[in-house]
Amino acid sequence: IARYKEQAQLDQLTNTLNRFGFYEAFNRVTHQSINHNFLYAVMIVDIDKLKLFNDQKGHQYGDVVIKNTAKGLLKGLRTEDILARWGGDEFIIVLTNIFSENHVEKLSQRLAQCVEEYSISQDTPISISYGLAISKTHGETLDDLIGFADQMMYEQKKLK
Repeated sequence: IARYKEQAQLDQLTNTLNRFGFYEAFNRVTHQSINHNFLYAVMIVDIDKLKLFNDQKGHQYGDVVIKNTAKGLLKGLRTEDILARWGGDEFIIVLTNIFSENHVEKLSQRLAQCVEEYSISQDTPISISYGLAISKTHGETLDDLIGFADQMMYEQKKLK
């Protein structure tokens, strides 16, 4: 039963959490943040120009790009953070134990750099756009935080 539950919570392409697994992990983080009084941040990540890659090189190449993005993100995440494939070419990350907005920005920049470096090493050079929302600062609920982070991600995408 435990094996089936684990399989039901994983995205088959990236081997990261799927939405179902994400919600369960997120609930644990919110309980811990209340009990231990720490902040967390929600980060929405989108792969830049994936449609163009799919159109030019095919969907199999696009799948490799998605896998390499997940691997790059995992290289930059701390063990206590959460990574899930949110859908298509989007990922959602929860950065736990956040001290300040500056701390979150440094972590997110490191993640973007890890994705870039890993994807170049795998001969699938890509970049990501992302938006961040910090608990209590940008919203109280997960929906609020996702909405704010999503809006920030689209603002960043417009600048590219």
